[in-house]
Amino acid sequence: MNINFHYFVVKTLCSAAGFEEPQAQSIAYYSQQVDDFSMHAPVCVDVKPPAYLIDRHYARKLDDKLWLVLPHPTGIDFVRSLEKNYRHTTLAPFHFIPGKTLSCIEEQGESQSAYRCIPGKEAGAGLIRRIVSDAVEQVKRKPDENSLMQLGMALHTYADTYAHCHFSGLDGWENKAVIEKVYNESTKKEEMPWVERMFFDKVPPIGHGEAGTAPDLCACRIDVRIQKDKNDTAISEHISRDNREWFLQCAREILDILCDCRCVKRWEDEAWHALAGRILEAMQGPGADEIRKDLLISRWSSHFPENLYSYEKNQRFFHREDTICEELENGLIKHVTEAFFHYNVLAYQRAKLVAGTTDLLQERSALLDGSAENLRSANPVPCGRLMETNPELDLSHTGSGSLTEYSGGKPPKTTAQPVPPRETKTLAGKGWKPVTELGKLVYTAGFEYCPEKDILCSTYHNAQRMAGYCRAYDETAPAIFSVIDCEPIYFHYDGYEWMLELWKGQYGIETGCEAGIYYRQSAQPETAGEKMTGRMYQCVSDRHMLDMAFSLRKDGKELFSRDWTKHWWLTGFRWGVFSEPEELQMQFSVRFPSREMQQAFIYGGAGGKESGTAALNYGLNGLGAAYKEPDECSVQFCFETPHCAQAEMRQRMRKTIQAANYEMVNEYDELRAKYRIYDNDPNGIGEILSEKAGIIEKTFYEKFVRFYKNRSSNRAV
Repeated sequence: MNINFHYFVVKTLCSAAGFEEPQAQSIAYYSQQVDDFSMHAPVCVDVKPPAYLIDRHYARKLDDKLWLVLPHPTGIDFVRSLEKNYRHTTLAPFHFIPGKTLSCIEEQGESQSAYRCIPGKEAGAGLIRRIVSDAVEQVKRKPDENSLMQLGMALHTYADTYAHCHFSGLDGWENKAVIEKVYNESTKKEEMPWVERMFFDKVPPIGHGEAGTAPDLCACRIDVRIQKDKNDTAISEHISRDNREWFLQCAREILDILCDCRCVKRWEDEAWHALAGRILEAMQGPGADEIRKDLLISRWSSHFPENLYSYEKNQRFFHREDTICEELENGLIKHVTEAFFHYNVLAYQRAKLVAGTTDLLQERSALLDGSAENLRSANPVPCGRLMETNPELDLSHTGSGSLTEYSGGKPPKTTAQPVPPRETKTLAGKGWKPVTELGKLVYTAGFEYCPEKDILCSTYHNAQRMAGYCRAYDETAPAIFSVIDCEPIYFHYDGYEWMLELWKGQYGIETGCEAGIYYRQSAQPETAGEKMTGRMYQCVSDRHMLDMAFSLRKDGKELFSRDWTKHWWLTGFRWGVFSEPEELQMQFSVRFPSREMQQAFIYGGAGGKESGTAALNYGLNGLGAAYKEPDECSVQFCFETPHCAQAEMRQRMRKTIQAANYEMVNEYDELRAKYRIYDNDPNGIGEILSEKAGIIEKTFYEKFVRFYKNRSSNRAV
């Protein structure tokens, strides 16, 4: 489920059960906080942590004033879900809780289907029943902030047993799924078009990843096929349910739990049906609106004016914003509350209970060692700190470290000081060649490193050139975590329909831009398949390649440029920079072999009108783009705000994907700061992260490798 249920429905139910406003707010706040608390990197604090964290090595003393604390994340993170530790200690305990502990299932040699989440009402849901029962008893004993926190966290997981039933938090066949239909009863429209389903088809079978957001949507009827058993390769078992009815059943049970907390009589059926009708009206809305807090507050307030709705994630955990701590030589420090500590204690206790073992938690505690030594080193690079601009490497446009969560828009500025240059170790020279696993993966994906620009550039002959182009590639770019602006420009010339397309934005761990030139015969008929994917174009031959150049700017400041180069796909990507597409400006220049072709590019060519395609906005003029003609064969213009319609799935999935990208960029830049790496040479980075590093580095390196393996197998980007 999402915030529509975890906060707004729970807050409404708390009030209905008779909790006073502050208590109702606390329960609902911590119910939603489970989804939002994704801090995972060690945090420097100036308050002594509780003994529970110290004794179990989740907190470590740095000096007389400072401590290093390892938070336990409870929020869902796409990138981190690739780690076994995260799946066992976060996804399963908080979002996909099985009927019994993970270690018990393993010891008894049960089928992997035993890891699946079981609705709280069912007899086999013993684990979640125990967790809720313990929380209820704590509230009965003393209804303070700590017990209300425990109850809110328990109710979140209880609600998720309904949304996530039939799926597990691990990685296996039990999560293989195919979306058949997601129908929104509020808008009376199909919620997930086929292009969005293509995205989920590429997601690893972790949780309900392959079923997308369908299980969580409050206003939808869903039809999803899942794998019945290990040998069911046809994925034949159907899940057909109305989430509205299913979630209201869960809401009724949560209301009973809340009444039990207050030792009051449970609601009669007639009274419940009246309340349920109001909740259903407030709960329904367009799928995209279910995570829009401002719209949800307005809608729920109109249906329940007697209640107050307000939520800001992490609000109760910090006294004030990050400040500079001189003792750490410009490192960041968090001024945390008691609630921060207690939340993490409860999180560690829950993880231990559900895992049934402390092995994976001990792996997490080992993460403190390297961070503590790093803080004490001669040239400290404190946890959460990133370098700012220095002569060799511009990181001024990266995120601000893992201590700050991504919420969309521009990331905050960092306050760290420049780090002095290192001695060159493995800087690439001209004629770069891949020698490490990472370098070879980058090259296989169609790119090489340019040391003069410190960027990756596309090669001339690669898999992408054989694949050509169609609109579906742009539609499915989010499948490899690309949130990009696209600008295709069509024109007719010399018997061909040409397309020159520009792209800019965030590609996973890198900010970059592209310019590609493609064509097809003007008279070539559109096939049946192209009606769904868009017209297929071929990459131009060597003799049809164009001279192109560009400069990529972020908020007016140049990130990098490409000089005039004859190419079919001129690109540039810089690792470790996070950007929103609208922050980027691509100053682009192209030189055509003749004045006639230049004019066709500007005006669309005669074929546009003759074939009746003038409505498709052929040429720069058809787009309404401003341009210059430096000479009779060249065109120059700025790609900033796209003129054409953008992919629907990008808009829908943007916040989720960018949050994962933001996190990955931060991790990468923290490791660069730690090992004083001043370039993005895949050979050097691959050597350091794969051979000379510890747990954190190797874990990140595995994610890095997966990212480029996915990119090398994807023809579109």
